[in-house]
Amino acid sequence: MIRVTAEIHDDLITVLNKIRELNDSGIELELPEGSVLFENILNLKLLKKQVDKMGKTLHLETVDETGQYLLSLLDEEIGVGTGMPEAVLPKQAPTHFSTPAAEPEQARPKIALPKINIKNKKKLVLIGVGGLAIVLILAAVLQTPKAYAKVVVTSMPLTKSITIKAIKGTVSNVEAKSIRATTLSTDVTDSVTIPTTGTKLIGKKAKGSVTIYNKTDTEKEFKKGTVLVNETDGNELNYELTQTVTVAARTPEPEDPENPGVITYTAGTVEAKIESSDVGTKYNIDANEDLTIDDKKSSEFSAKTVAKLEGGESETVKAVADADKTKASADLLTTLTTKSTSALKEKLGRGQKLIDGSVKVATSTQNFDHVVGDQADTLTLTQTVAAQGLTYFEDDVARLVDKMSDGFIPEGFKLSDKEKEIDTKVLGQTDTSVLNDTEADLQVTLKTFVVPSIDEEELKNELAGKNVEEAKKVLGSIQNVKTYEFRLTPNIPFLQKVPKNTDKIFVTIERE
Repeated sequence: MIRVTAEIHDDLITVLNKIRELNDSGIELELPEGSVLFENILNLKLLKKQVDKMGKTLHLETVDETGQYLLSLLDEEIGVGTGMPEAVLPKQAPTHFSTPAAEPEQARPKIALPKINIKNKKKLVLIGVGGLAIVLILAAVLQTPKAYAKVVVTSMPLTKSITIKAIKGTVSNVEAKSIRATTLSTDVTDSVTIPTTGTKLIGKKAKGSVTIYNKTDTEKEFKKGTVLVNETDGNELNYELTQTVTVAARTPEPEDPENPGVITYTAGTVEAKIESSDVGTKYNIDANEDLTIDDKKSSEFSAKTVAKLEGGESETVKAVADADKTKASADLLTTLTTKSTSALKEKLGRGQKLIDGSVKVATSTQNFDHVVGDQADTLTLTQTVAAQGLTYFEDDVARLVDKMSDGFIPEGFKLSDKEKEIDTKVLGQTDTSVLNDTEADLQVTLKTFVVPSIDEEELKNELAGKNVEEAKKVLGSIQNVKTYEFRLTPNIPFLQKVPKNTDKIFVTIERE
């Protein structure tokens, strides 16, 4: 059997999850004093039932008085003893009965009762009834007398603000003014769609043929992709060869008799296919337009369109820009941070609080439906983040404030148990305060009343056994008491004593 100790704030689901993770079939569960499971016996019934379904045996232990009482009720319901040994009865020898033989009727002795006259009978009846009534009254009085004391004390309003720290991985400490903080984690997924802001030119390229001229004495090869440039109205239009071609060297012309000694040449030529480097109608240039070749000297190599280049067309469309991806990420991160805060709050336990501003998110996965440059009207981003936030328990704050309050409560007074308000605010990350995923500064404001310190049990002991006048003197001698009331029930003139049993004395203390 394995032993497990629950936390005071562990609810039914948390305890069942802990038990479910254990491999041992026998569980010995210790419930601390003040456990939230003791708020209702249904918690214990459901716990037993669910553990039985797991095929495990469960033994519960606690030092909490309320818890022990609930466990005893639970044991009685399921037919299990409360752990108290049964009383051992003394053995008794068997008793034998025998029936005497019947005697003759005439042999039986006759008993004569004394004669009572009618007057004596009435007196006896009256005495008997009166005595029985007195006995019953005394029995009732002796068993049920109760004393009630109501004390109204003066009070003073108290408002006090203190700064405390919630620190992960520590315990509450009065001297350090700190409480224990824990980290809560979750994963959240969401998507965002935004309009694109980029543009791109789409369409078709202009195509056609050119004649390439070689004015040198050596043939020349031009590779596919060689750039040809046309300058029209100051604009450079680039084209590329779509095939590899070789241009023959120039050839001399026959000598002209009229110009003896003058040699003329005919340039080598070749026809080649070209297309524009980009789309657009501006590339549809006319026939016989001049082009330069790949930074070659036009005196050595040149080109000219054979016919008009055709097919070039274009239009401007929306496209994904790099700025669109940046904006989508920023917008979705804001949304995911807000959703993560809500998701973490849904996972909080009883009395557990999430520290505002402590939630941190880290991207786990992200997926864009387009890349930069894609033609698209919208861009969608789907992203998952891992979120965690810092939490604390309200009970830890209340206990720390109670312990720290000794320093600002006048002697002989105490904090009122009623009308107490504790307001906790996060100070944030500043030059003088801290807020991160492991530590946070909190401002705690206590609003309550200070009342005289009266020990109710001690007061009951002082009242026990006193007569009415003595009891009133005790109540009247209490310091800082405004008024008081005292009464006994039943109110019988000759039995005006406070019960010695303090369980029969009821004290109520109210503030003015």
